Amino acid sequence: MYVNVALLAVLKDQPERRKGCMISLGNSRYTACWGYSADLAAIYRLLPSCLTCHAKLKSGELSDVQCSICANWDYNSTLLAYPPPDDFPVEEIHQDLAGSLHPFKLSFDLLKYALVHAKDMYMDGTWNVKGLQAYLSVHSLNAEIIESVISCIDNEEAITIPATWSQVADIALLVDVIMHLLGLGVSKAVNRDLIKSWLIQCKVFSSFK
Repeated sequence: MYVNVALLAVLKDQPERRKGCMISLGNSRYTACWGYSADLAAIYRLLPSCLTCHAKLKSGELSDVQCSICANWDYNSTLLAYPPPDDFPVEEIHQDLAGSLHPFKLSFDLLKYALVHAKDMYMDGTWNVKGLQAYLSVHSLNAEIIESVISCIDNEEAITIPATWSQVADIALLVDVIMHLLGLGVSKAVNRDLIKSWLIQCKVFSSFK
């Protein structure tokens, strides 16, 4: 009997998944949302549904027409433009974006391209260190791999592509562990939003934590 083996999913806590993929942690500027690169601090007011779109979602009414007020949780919305970071290479901003950046979905192929492209632009002198760092940061790569790339180039060594980028077919296969989302996420939200103020007034918040 012939057997086909396929990797269906990788279950890890989010910090371990990010480190294995060399992606910045969730408190970084561009990767608070796993699987996308976006400056959420700049777009979070536009991301949630407005009252009209929220009512349509609840009723099950779906429309391809983009709202002019909100992004309705769609990262592809043209409303979600944000300014690039300092030192970001201007030639990497598409002319249609009018000097802004937009959220984009991450993939291992995209990360490979970004790494090699940044290396080439740095080696031929088009970009300086700050330009390389800004470009790779926007592509969600963490400080560890960015510094590794700079060190390899300066020492005339070959850059190393993380093994995870070829071992796993798609970044979407690195999924959240449901138990942790429920057990940690829900309990944290309840603690923070519902009973924290009461615990502080009773002066037992520290001991409760």
